[in-house]
Amino acid sequence: MKKIKALFLIFIGVIISSVTVYAASYVSENIQYSNPKNSKIKTVKDALDYLYDNNSTVNHPWNFAYSGTPQTFTVPTTGVYKLEVWGAQGGSNISANAPGGKGGYSMGYKKLEKGSKLYVYVGGEGNPIFNRNQTYGGWNGGGGIQIVSFDSTFDTLNGTGGGATDISTVYSDVVKNSSTLRYERTKESYDGRIIVAGAGGGGGDLYYNKSVPGGYGGGETGGSFGGTQSGITNPIGTSIRAAASLGLGGSVNESVGYCCVVGGGAGYYGGSHSQSWGTVERTKPSGGGSGYIGGVTDYNDDKAKMISGLEEMPTYYGNGKMTGNSGNGFAKITLISID
Repeated sequence: MKKIKALFLIFIGVIISSVTVYAASYVSENIQYSNPKNSKIKTVKDALDYLYDNNSTVNHPWNFAYSGTPQTFTVPTTGVYKLEVWGAQGGSNISANAPGGKGGYSMGYKKLEKGSKLYVYVGGEGNPIFNRNQTYGGWNGGGGIQIVSFDSTFDTLNGTGGGATDISTVYSDVVKNSSTLRYERTKESYDGRIIVAGAGGGGGDLYYNKSVPGGYGGGETGGSFGGTQSGITNPIGTSIRAAASLGLGGSVNESVGYCCVVGGGAGYYGGSHSQSWGTVERTKPSGGGSGYIGGVTDYNDDKAKMISGLEEMPTYYGNGKMTGNSGNGFAKITLISID
């Protein structure tokens, strides 16, 4: 009886061992197939920790919607990541059928090391202004508007510039600057940007009921008085509150004789404001901010790119196309390959 029991237990043990070995081989084969180059994975537990606890599966996306605060991305594993950003739209004058310029799109790839950090700044849509108010531009650099001397002839509801969306290697708080009517960061954080999608300029009712949509954001150069890869385009008029610059759209004061102003969109370089100038109609759309891809690269045959707010671009979740980005900005980081 004891001999039969012993043989039975041995038989059961062989079955259990076989199942365990088969399961381990099966999992290991899957891991090797998904990640053949990773020499750090020695056991099934290593692989499960690596792939699941760290959300390190290939093609896993991290999405960043507008929040009005800097957002931090801690790299979960060393590998190549796809970075995508969409700039915000400029503020609109809906009653005059003068929409803010749409935001642009930028995309590229970058190898990132596990544990390093990127800081994501998702731009806010520009705002409308009415009568004697002062209004800030969209969060992350959009140009604002201050009405200094109101005249009922110029009763209008024009838009401030939209905020750019960018990813930087340098953190900065975003400060509400009452002197410039913009949400601003440190120069070090602007210099640390690796990818930028420009925002649209504000739309408005310019010079006696002349509706003018805002300039588009994105691309190498933003629309109208748009930012470029190396500087800004000079605006119409002289009633400047804060000139467009690196990362920042132009802000403007409105006074009688300098009617009907709109703020510039933020970008790598911001777009300039626009206004009707004196008693002569000299009206053009406000400038959009430029895009930037100087800190990212191509990956295989997929080229890094900047797309303006006038062109077709991917939707946030890759399920279609849209022409320019409306509303707030957006950003996405996707793991492409693991080293």
